[in-house]
Amino acid sequence: MAWPNDLKRIKCKGFNSAILSAMKNALDRNDVKWGDCHLWADESIGHFHWANCEWEMIEICELVKSIELLSGHIDDPDLTLLVLRG
Repeated sequence: MAWPNDLKRIKCKGFNSAILSAMKNALDRNDVKWGDCHLWADESIGHFHWANCEWEMIEICELVKSIELLSGHIDDPDLTLLVLRG
């Protein structure tokens, strides 16, 4: 997994992109619980659990392209805490 130099290039579906930096740090530290992952040619789709939510990440050529919130909800206090933890 590789991250674009500018996290704004990642498409965020169903959540505020303000938590993207905190999510990146959790993924880089392996502080998430990974579920199933599928690979087709240059595209991979992986599911993971973080912050009491289920997420889907799409990578193309190992570069993160989009992340979608599949289930769960991050409310404002959680968002503030996640951003502060960074």
